[in-house]
Amino acid sequence: MKHWLIAGVLAVVVMSGCAASAPAPAPAPTMERVSATEAPGSVVTRQMALEALLDEEPLDFTLKDLSGVSHTLSDYKGKLVFISFFATWCPPCREEMPLFDALVKENDDVIVLAVQAATTEMRKAQVSAAEADKAAALARDYLTESKLDLMVLLDPDGKIANSEYYITQGIPGNFIVDKEGVLRYFQEGGYTKEHLDLVMTYMRALEKTE
Repeated sequence: MKHWLIAGVLAVVVMSGCAASAPAPAPAPTMERVSATEAPGSVVTRQMALEALLDEEPLDFTLKDLSGVSHTLSDYKGKLVFISFFATWCPPCREEMPLFDALVKENDDVIVLAVQAATTEMRKAQVSAAEADKAAALARDYLTESKLDLMVLLDPDGKIANSEYYITQGIPGNFIVDKEGVLRYFQEGGYTKEHLDLVMTYMRALEKTE
């Protein structure tokens, strides 16, 4: 049974995001699930497509951090995982990153995977290797200047950020995976402190019911 409570309770808080980079072409819908990149005007809306992903294991991925160490999403089962697709130039992204930093420091069982796609950072559908390196440098500078200790994963060609599964209308694009490795929440747009607290309250309550 899908956990629709979170959609009803949190839908009242709608956050604005930044324009995303050009999405990959949408494949045809399948019987397994509806494509999250369904063409505009379809009976199946983007919101419905994303909601169809809830209570299922998310698409696994492996990306490198700023030090070149590889991280695989599924390796973090047992942790409450926040996935955030961001860019350093995006105001809502910059506003929520300190909230994530504090969240990780206050909760030993929470991890944030901040995914920076070079295609979004450089605002291009395709980027060169040099531009991908520049995007990574921007992420390093941002963390240093903001005094944040977050894990930033690099998606140099945007294959994850622009995938059928994780693509959102804009950035930041946020997803939450529970300790069992199941997607429980998504949000197109950034968090405020109050909204993040509400989401954490929901996730903690959900843990007690399982």
